[in-house]
Amino acid sequence: MTTTFAPPLVALDTTEQELVVWQVNISPEPMVSRLTGAWVVSHSRSTTNQHLVHGLPSVRYRPIVLPAGVTSSAVINMHATADAVRREIASAEAAFTAEVAGGRKLERPRWPVLPDVTPVNVLALATAIADIAHDWAEFETLRLSRPYLVQCGGPRIRPLPLEESR
Repeated sequence: MTTTFAPPLVALDTTEQELVVWQVNISPEPMVSRLTGAWVVSHSRSTTNQHLVHGLPSVRYRPIVLPAGVTSSAVINMHATADAVRREIASAEAAFTAEVAGGRKLERPRWPVLPDVTPVNVLALATAIADIAHDWAEFETLRLSRPYLVQCGGPRIRPLPLEESR
């Protein structure tokens, strides 16, 4: 199996004077913990803030205004991302059901069950995204371990299906 890396996702929040950043490893095959770093940085440290966020997708539990000069590559909708994962699991379940209906005797995979979460702070948000990434990695492992499910997404581990906010 080929290792697939994804850039980290950052969970963001702000205060009047500081940017709060949690970095979340969303790779399908993490080499380290899912929660890989946390920073609280003064808005005045614009270079540091840019390095922490620039070019990375972000997620927020409430509307925020980032410090001047700080931008992320995309704002991700956690609930829509979780729904995308649920749709992929449902598609694999349908493929499993079709195989069984065709006469094959198979043991039903134990699909991950994503809980409904409404984060109340940035740590809860980062943890929820880490859990979704973990469940996605678990699902991809199950999917690729069954030849009849490879059709549901192809022969390689896929990155977490991030859904942008609209």
